[in-house]
Amino acid sequence: MFKRLSMLIVLVVFLAMFGSSCTRIPAGYTGIKVNMYGDKRGVSNINIVTGWVFYNPLSQQIYKFPTFMQTAVWTKDKREGSPYDESITFQTNDGLTINADIGMNYYFIASRVPELFEKFRRKPKDIEATYLRTKIREAFVYVASNYTAEEFIRNKAKFLQDVKNHIAKELEQNGFKIDTLSFIGSPRVPVTLLRSIEAKIRATQLAEQKKRELEQARADAEKLVAKKEGEARARIAEAKGIAQAKIIQAKATAEANKMIAQSLTKELVLYEAIKKWNGIQPKIVDSKQLILDIGKLR
Repeated sequence: MFKRLSMLIVLVVFLAMFGSSCTRIPAGYTGIKVNMYGDKRGVSNINIVTGWVFYNPLSQQIYKFPTFMQTAVWTKDKREGSPYDESITFQTNDGLTINADIGMNYYFIASRVPELFEKFRRKPKDIEATYLRTKIREAFVYVASNYTAEEFIRNKAKFLQDVKNHIAKELEQNGFKIDTLSFIGSPRVPVTLLRSIEAKIRATQLAEQKKRELEQARADAEKLVAKKEGEARARIAEAKGIAQAKIIQAKATAEANKMIAQSLTKELVLYEAIKKWNGIQPKIVDSKQLILDIGKLR
């Protein structure tokens, strides 16, 4: 009985060792099957998607790579990320040494995972701590060499964008896609130098503000002068118009009087006098029998 039981146990162990095993690839992960021995050693040509996957544990191994967003943190603080100082140090082209804590959100590109693993032969977090950190550090060093200390202090957001643009294409070719790159807290620079640069920036900003205010005051003055000149021209034009109108009116009146004078005849004058006669015999007539209005002669 004991012998049979021992044989059964050996058989079960044999089947467990040499038979098939399975593992589950959860949603949000891409699995790859790695052949450990034989002529086909290396990554399987087929991506293993989510679900249960069968494999031989003696000759094959399954690695799971997340395809959802990953966050890398490289800081000086041992309580964040690694227990070691992983902060990044770089230098501007005028000699300012800067140390900074860096955060990055990124993805493993699912379709590139097999070749990515075949190239690095490491787990995701190991790749992040070695290859990715090295490439990001190199990008910071390169971009900083094109900035002065003052330009860096003034334009941290642009600086980060330049770093991202510099390294994004190379990382994408190797199976990584950067989402965001940021400073965690403020970059560390010598306090005295930082204060000096900030004071210079404030002085420059104040000078620019005064310049803008002066330009605005000049523009306002020019507008006021132009307005006054316009009003003066309008008044002159109005006066000229009134004078011209009076001249035209006077000419018209003179012309009318001339025409009236030319149109008067004895018969017309007599006719007009008769029209006004009230039927009473006039007391005074002239030698030509014209009626004279005494009232108007007074």
